[in-house]
Amino acid sequence: MKEGDWLVHGTIISPADKREVNHAWVEFNSGWVWEPQTEKFMRLSDFNTWFQPKVEAKYTAKEAAILAVKNMHFGPWKQ
Repeated sequence: MKEGDWLVHGTIISPADKREVNHAWVEFNSGWVWEPQTEKFMRLSDFNTWFQPKVEAKYTAKEAAILAVKNMHFGPWKQ
């Protein structure tokens, strides 16, 4: 991640069974998303269409690193 990129925590609609599930993904300043479950990059517009995300929090790389160390887990974090 670099400046302008975000680690995002929120929910998505699971394509497999249409349930809302907690999830995390990376939004890049370039308009692309890293989706860790599928291990694929996709356009943000496609991610929004396929997964219908609801954003709960966004973190810079520095913020995410500090919160991961402080809380001893990768999230989600209560601030």
